[in-house]
Amino acid sequence: GNRWIPAKVHLGELTPPYNLKIIGVLGRDNQYSYVSVDDFLFYEKPCDNITLPGDSIKQCDLEDNNKCGWKDVGPDMEFIYKDGNSGALDHDHTYSTDVGHYFQLSSNQPEAGNGKKGALQLPVFKNMDEGDYCFQLYYARWGGTKIIIQVDVDGEVEELIQVAGGRVNDWEILQVTHSNFVPGQNFTYFIEGVMAIKNDTTSIIAIDDFSLGNGACPEDGSCEFEDSHLCTWQTDPTSEVQWRLTDGRLSEGHGPERDHTSNKTTGGYIVIEDYDLHTGAISRLLSEMIDNDVEGFCFSFFFSMKGDQQAKLKISVQEDLNTTSLLWKLIGAHGPNWSYGQVAIPGSTEGQFSIVIEAIIGDGANGWLALDDLHLDSSGAADCGLKPSVATPSPLPETTTPMALPTTTEHTHANTVKCDFNWDMCGWKMIAGDNDDNFLWSIGGPTGSDTGPNKDHTSGD
Repeated sequence: GNRWIPAKVHLGELTPPYNLKIIGVLGRDNQYSYVSVDDFLFYEKPCDNITLPGDSIKQCDLEDNNKCGWKDVGPDMEFIYKDGNSGALDHDHTYSTDVGHYFQLSSNQPEAGNGKKGALQLPVFKNMDEGDYCFQLYYARWGGTKIIIQVDVDGEVEELIQVAGGRVNDWEILQVTHSNFVPGQNFTYFIEGVMAIKNDTTSIIAIDDFSLGNGACPEDGSCEFEDSHLCTWQTDPTSEVQWRLTDGRLSEGHGPERDHTSNKTTGGYIVIEDYDLHTGAISRLLSEMIDNDVEGFCFSFFFSMKGDQQAKLKISVQEDLNTTSLLWKLIGAHGPNWSYGQVAIPGSTEGQFSIVIEAIIGDGANGWLALDDLHLDSSGAADCGLKPSVATPSPLPETTTPMALPTTTEHTHANTVKCDFNWDMCGWKMIAGDNDDNFLWSIGGPTGSDTGPNKDHTSGD
């Protein structure tokens, strides 16, 4: 995102003279993106002993040589620091590459045994405010292993959550709300892994990407994007451009001036900037896997789509690698303000699904696509109508039969031809190739120039 992030690199033993080389690599959208560095500091001591401004123990991706100050505290097994080349998973969660790091327990370790335990202790969070905190990390596990999260509050240890049974082959979110009832308390967390030994398989526990957020954990599929956090959502690393966490100050005119949650310039949301070099680029945002329910769900959100008449925003449900159902689709520029979207997710008696939000950039009109306040309501899909109603995923049926003109008064229109042009062309089409055409129709709005009326007729705005 558009913010400074502290970084440390342990250089190891160096024999002078030597040069330090920093290489920045830009992707497809390189004309309007950047890599910046500032404030180089060189210390003749290990990085473990250095604290930089902006360092936070509330987030950890395990890419620091200090491993965020986490301690291995046994009692029986040691969590081993791995990467995608040496660990059981060929990629970490942070980078989704083989060079990223994570912690691992394996039944192949010499000290392993059935029921043997390994544990990681996080740094102490001191003088914490009263209220709820959301503990989150990503994990994978199989072979009958178990993960237990405990909190130690001034010496009193309490179990928060336990994960056992089944098999998690790839990174999955684990989250739990911890309520601190007394202001000024100190507490720390323990991540405990319990090993299982099976003759036919290697048992594994892998841990990556911890965060501690202010407030209770969001419901599945929901996020307000506050506290510089995507909640349980993930960006698709294969996307050509990426959704970016920002706010009204950091967006620098390339996103809404305020978020929807708090209506403040400091409130968070996510955005994709719309530039010429992004034309046709696709970016996906994925929810965690969510258990199906026979009553279904209602998924709601706020969106802002500015400047690009060909931009597309889609909502789909993915049940497996081969089954994706498109539920909601909107095309065009709809102004810089926040608009409400809603779509029903049909119920099912089995399995899981992931919500996929896909943004497709059109003609690169120096605008944006932004999202805020995603909410998945588990009360059912029955009363969850499509909003806006024009966001139907299927085009209107094409027909060669001439439409009948309305026979009522001039201010009343038949549903088949009614269109207020607030969202799109409602199925109306321009006829290309007519020799008499001197211009093309387009959806417009007040621009301050002599290119059309200053107000529309529908709303007077």
